[in-house]
Amino acid sequence: MRLLKLVPWLFMIAAVAVAATLLRVERLAASEPPAVVDRIRDVQRLEVLQVTVHQKLTFAPDPKPEPTLLAGVLAYARETVAPRRGRAIVFAEARFFVDLRRLRSDQVVVDGDEVTLTLPEPEVETSLLPAETEVIASNLDSAETAQLLDDAQRRLQGTVASDAKLRQRAREAAARTMTALLKGFGFRKVTFAQSTS
Repeated sequence: MRLLKLVPWLFMIAAVAVAATLLRVERLAASEPPAVVDRIRDVQRLEVLQVTVHQKLTFAPDPKPEPTLLAGVLAYARETVAPRRGRAIVFAEARFFVDLRRLRSDQVVVDGDEVTLTLPEPEVETSLLPAETEVIASNLDSAETAQLLDDAQRRLQGTVASDAKLRQRAREAAARTMTALLKGFGFRKVTFAQSTS
């Protein structure tokens, strides 16, 4: 009997807790764009897509200038008989991310429980996977091999950054993640505007 008297009180406490939680979320959704921008910036870096890429590369270092004519002739003969070359299949991991610290207040438009967001373009960074990289043929010294790998990383990053399909996948992943985040803030409708930069 005594337990039955407590049940309405327990329901009332639970209802007040739920209402307070919803009111807090609604206050964030009703707040000004700078408050929303600050909450989004707290995320800082949003990693949205990770892919493994590979590329077959050939590398021939530039000939070094020699101090004397005889040294130049010997270097030319050595290069003609056994040219310094390296070939490798280089694997790398490419990560697309959105730097949310660059988000400006004018890129967030709040209208009641609706928000329109213009996300910065996804950026890409690559890191080589040495365990998967395979040197096919090489007569390069260690400094030239390091130069080959550095060149490979730059080429792979350029290739991935210019791939329109991967960039679109990264944009879509960023939009899905930000939609979930903003709906968690209490917004009911989240739309994305195209970046003009």
